[in-house]
Amino acid sequence: MCRQPTDSLKAYKMPVFLLFILVAASFRHGTVVACPPCMRKKLGKLSLINILPANILFLVLVGPWYLVCTMMSFTEGHSSSLVEKIRPNSF
Repeated sequence: MCRQPTDSLKAYKMPVFLLFILVAASFRHGTVVACPPCMRKKLGKLSLINILPANILFLVLVGPWYLVCTMMSFTEGHSSSLVEKIRPNSF
């Protein structure tokens, strides 16, 4: 990614590759961490990569998941998963 400082770093766990063959599905998931513009670029690339292999599941699962992640990338501040990792425990 761009490695530029940002006050809105985003981290989302999502499918990075999905293969659906009518009777079986296989997928790889991962956590993508990036600034908002880079996150949207990455989501666009993942959409293009997955639209054919995921076929029907793209419409039902992957497409909406990527759409929600894209909308969340427009919010201010770091992702809550990142904040929880860096915040000290208050016990």
